Amino acid sequence: METAYKEFVTEEYQEWLATSPYERSRTAYMIHSVPQKDVEPLTRALRERAAYLFVTSASCDFYGQFAESWPKFVPSLARP
Repeated sequence: METAYKEFVTEEYQEWLATSPYERSRTAYMIHSVPQKDVEPLTRALRERAAYLFVTSASCDFYGQFAESWPKFVPSLARP
């Protein structure tokens, strides 16, 4: 699933995710346009729900460059 943060946090989207029949090993989340302050907590919350995860503050050219949030995203993937 690839979507903007604004869409991801809606009640409707969260309800759809809650009914997803896919287990973690078959799930990928790519969420862009995430506010800088939310990159780390969102990554930590989602890392147990998706085997493949990319969270970025970039709002365009997400795959062509690393956003300023990259230094927050990478360490957030590691277990505490």
